[in-house]
Amino acid sequence: MRKISVIIASSILFFSISAFGQQKNDNDKKTENTKKEETKEPYFFWGGNLLLAFGNLDLVDINVLFGNQLTERIALGIGGKYQYYNEKRNFNPDNISTGNFEAHSYGGSVFLQFAVVKDFREILPLKTQSGLILHAEYELLNTKYNTIRFDAPDSDKDRYWLHNYLLGGGYVQHMGKKAKSWIILLWNLQQTEDNPYEYPQFKIGFSVAF
Repeated sequence: MRKISVIIASSILFFSISAFGQQKNDNDKKTENTKKEETKEPYFFWGGNLLLAFGNLDLVDINVLFGNQLTERIALGIGGKYQYYNEKRNFNPDNISTGNFEAHSYGGSVFLQFAVVKDFREILPLKTQSGLILHAEYELLNTKYNTIRFDAPDSDKDRYWLHNYLLGGGYVQHMGKKAKSWIILLWNLQQTEDNPYEYPQFKIGFSVAF
């Protein structure tokens, strides 16, 4: 899963940078006018992200979020998650695990973001607003026990709850007055043995103010 996530994340990041790449500012007055037009805090925002992968691993990962930009640097929000996961593997005949693994996972989260660098235009001659953020998140996820991944075909464990404490940071790029895209890298501070996810994880998405 991690390799696929990295590939998707890298592709989207390249596209985002290409499409909304930072450019040198030719006119300081235009930059000042652009800042004045930006949405002022506090304001609400919504957004999310979608990951799709097909092949040996079929993955549909849908995330939605809603939050409040409390100050120029602090944002607080909640999120919802649904994931369809179908792993098709070629097994060694000597391995007791056989067959595919299919699961539907769902859950929610609360998160806090802090802008370490609010606007690179304050220190670099750039035209568009971008910055660096710290991200902390608590995720509660209901998932199916992966008997193949853990090599436990006789386990009587079925669905269970995961409590993930995620911490990391990343890059945010503003697109116009109300929209922004972001990419963050997260580590799990309390990863358990029955957690099927690999860390660190990339998260890519967007948000729109309203």
